Amino acid sequence: MKLILAILRDQAEDSVMKMLTQEGLRVTSIASTGGIFKHGMTTLIIGVEDAELDKALSLLRSTCKKVEGEKKCGTLFVLKIEDSYRF
Repeated sequence: MKLILAILRDQAEDSVMKMLTQEGLRVTSIASTGGIFKHGMTTLIIGVEDAELDKALSLLRSTCKKVEGEKKCGTLFVLKIEDSYRF
């Protein structure tokens, strides 16, 4: 299992979350700020099975590109998860 931390510009949040949830992926959004000018950012937490990782990354890249054009949309971190529990 993998955990994707996607730190995105606020403008991309709605489009990205909509696309991910339409594809059946679970995503949690956290408002955040960062950078030199303290721009509004959103951190998305996305848990995916190993087989879904490429699909999730592709959706993130393509959706961000549509929203932001040629500008960078954000930063992604992919972490390996040993265990996860839902209760």
